[in-house]
Amino acid sequence: MDTKLKVLENNIENAGVIAVLVVDELKHAIPLAHALLEGGVRIIELTLRTPVAIEAGKLIKKELPEVILGFGTVITKEQVSAV
Repeated sequence: MDTKLKVLENNIENAGVIAVLVVDELKHAIPLAHALLEGGVRIIELTLRTPVAIEAGKLIKKELPEVILGFGTVITKEQVSAV
């Protein structure tokens, strides 16, 4: 197994909590991710249920690279390409 994949698998197995977020307004993405990180939640699944979800993910990864970010509710080819 690839080393990066194994590290990711270990992080997920040992996380305790994985936050699943629906971000409706872009302005809430960073403060919410910061609050989760400060509370000890390092893994976030961002659902693609809102028009700002992909942009929110980009902002979170740029501002908080230590967060492990995944995407859920991926249902179209375009969403797969975007994430």
